[in-house]
Amino acid sequence: MDATTSFATVCLMMLANGLVLVVVSRDLPDDLRSAAGFWQVGTLLIALGCGAFAFGAPAPRPTLLIAANGGFSIGLTAYLAAVHFFCGRAPRATLWIPAALAVALVA
Repeated sequence: MDATTSFATVCLMMLANGLVLVVVSRDLPDDLRSAAGFWQVGTLLIALGCGAFAFGAPAPRPTLLIAANGGFSIGLTAYLAAVHFFCGRAPRATLWIPAALAVALVA
């Protein structure tokens, strides 16, 4: 399997996962909906990062790498924020510093 097929498959699986979460989120208790919202955003950003790698060949290489790696790092940080909300803690603003550094270093 080539890299394009792998990233396209992961992108579609992540989008399907996010769609299931959208359908289920209506039935979640109110205190879990904010965590589910951050999880949905993280899933979408990671799927967009995979999509950028799968279908971004016509884009300039620096733009492609910044978009894809930015989607991954910010998406994973959104997952961490969702875990914070799930545990009943509000995520601090400093939580986003590693993602910003990762995007800046790739740029």
